[in-house]
Amino acid sequence: MHSTTGAIHAQSRWQLRRRIVAPCALLLMALLGACGGGGSSSPSSMSTAQSCSGANCGTAVLTITDAPAAFLTYQVTLVSLQLQRADGGAVETLAVSTKIDFAKLVNLSEVLGTTQIPPGEYSGATVTLDYTGANIIYDDGSANGLPVTAVDATGKALGQLTLTVQLDDKHRLEISAGRLARLSFDFNLAASNNVDTTKKTDTVSLVLVASVVPPDNKEMRVRGTTAAFDTANNTFTIDLHPFDDDGPSAKGQLVVHVTDTTSYEINDTPYTGAEGFKQLVSLGTGTLTVDFGSLSASGDTFTATRMLAGTSVRNPSLDHVSGSVVARTGNMLTVHGGDMEEHGGPEEFVPGDITVTIGDMTAVTADGQESTDPAHTTADISVGSRIDAFGAGSTDGMGHVTIDATKGHVRLEPTLISGTVVGKGSGTLTLNLASINLRDVGLFHFAGTGKPMTGHDSDPTKYVVNTGSLDLTAYAVNGPARLIGWVAPFASAPPDFNASTQPKFFPPPIGAALAIGWGGTGTGAPFKAFDAMHIALDTTNPAVVFYGLFQSAGSARLLDPPPVNPTIVPDPMATTTLFSIAHAVGGTVDNSQSFGDFYTKLSADLPPTGTAKARLMFAGGRYDPVSDTFTAVHIAVVLGN
Repeated sequence: MHSTTGAIHAQSRWQLRRRIVAPCALLLMALLGACGGGGSSSPSSMSTAQSCSGANCGTAVLTITDAPAAFLTYQVTLVSLQLQRADGGAVETLAVSTKIDFAKLVNLSEVLGTTQIPPGEYSGATVTLDYTGANIIYDDGSANGLPVTAVDATGKALGQLTLTVQLDDKHRLEISAGRLARLSFDFNLAASNNVDTTKKTDTVSLVLVASVVPPDNKEMRVRGTTAAFDTANNTFTIDLHPFDDDGPSAKGQLVVHVTDTTSYEINDTPYTGAEGFKQLVSLGTGTLTVDFGSLSASGDTFTATRMLAGTSVRNPSLDHVSGSVVARTGNMLTVHGGDMEEHGGPEEFVPGDITVTIGDMTAVTADGQESTDPAHTTADISVGSRIDAFGAGSTDGMGHVTIDATKGHVRLEPTLISGTVVGKGSGTLTLNLASINLRDVGLFHFAGTGKPMTGHDSDPTKYVVNTGSLDLTAYAVNGPARLIGWVAPFASAPPDFNASTQPKFFPPPIGAALAIGWGGTGTGAPFKAFDAMHIALDTTNPAVVFYGLFQSAGSARLLDPPPVNPTIVPDPMATTTLFSIAHAVGGTVDNSQSFGDFYTKLSADLPPTGTAKARLMFAGGRYDPVSDTFTAVHIAVVLGN
């Protein structure tokens, strides 16, 4: 296997395995840092917005997500996001800057804000990020990760950076009066960062992805305070405060629809349907909520499948920690690499261990729990559980954080496991685990998870999953698996895990991702063969600095060794395919839904017709080892000169 540098940096096989490139719809891409990298540009240099008011305006709903990448936290500030009109001018969508931790956006999309803008066609966006004071911790395989400094190509520390991007001419943002339209952004960290573990630096060449068509089926998260209720139509309006923003200025408003099956947790108590909505209304306006659900296909209706409200989101009298339980001894839980809020203050990442103490008086609920579901107890908290714990926090002289939740509250969150199938039966899978909640399984200690007197604690190499009625057709022995569900109660294994079939928790897709890089210099001959029907990679090209094929995006299962020269073809069965060419010099991008158009454009860029050189290529789809064919739904090629 080729050594790994460039966009995927690794010092070991484990690290390469952890850097997953997730397939994502590439309808717009820009490269940050290609021309000077560390420079800055003021949003004030952009053209001004056209005015509109009331019914004359349309509304843009902006969402943001991230592809999986090897970072424990990646916190930067989004300073400005301006939409560019096709006929000139710009509309600023952010009243104030917003701090974002992109590492938290792997499994969901956050509603960043809504803004009323003049009707018309919008052809692009200008985005300004500020890396000053950024908190970036790289997952290098150590227990606490490696803090790194973001730098440009010259090694200079990054400050404010502005990128200008252009939407595909065939898929521009259309705004009409009185209607909502969605624009989705994806900051692909896996493709954007090159970590040097020796220098403790992260060279940023940020790839920004956006689409007027949702690029994935991720669950959507909406955070804000209630502003109005419409009980006749089962809706309420919230003032948007995304992420952990509690400033005085909302990022717009959004109407949330609820149904008879919407589940609620309000002030630590579960409700369902009409009773839950009644309880929410009784709290009045100004109540902090976090709502999970989806936008309609037209983008004009958000429906919540589950929500949290009141002290279930933030308790001003208690401290709050969230993260994965890596060990349990009696009533002592060890949460590693979690996030902590002190008395409703700002959330901070804690790279080390956090001790959470529970007891008989600890209230336990589960995310999405309905009022008719059986009650939960502290016995349901086990190794691998992802939890939110509320209690009294303290920090000793060594910096160790402790949360006393004996009279507090613990909420169980769905757990994501991934690995390789080593056994398959009726209603069961046995996995060789690679990760739990995207953390390497080696961090977890399973002592005490087995039934008393049996001496058989959970074995991560033979991890038994109860799949119930889940369709197992897509899972094969020696193949990858990603599952969402609930860890079995402590001291009850086997089974070790109960996979969820509830639609409220979207099932992660089984797919594949291919990544290849030719370094900063690039190559004019990246392919062994290329025509309007296929690509044949040339992985033996001496310019290749990294190359990996992942059988399941996000599962941390790298094919080792990878296929030498696989054939890449477009997916004829996909509803939407997109093939993108990003030009590092000039920061432009060409997008094609047709593979034939993609071939025509890329052939014109590369020698002998053009002078550009390929630096990176990322593809998402599925891989067939029998035919040695990668069937791509999305391809992105980054070119330089």
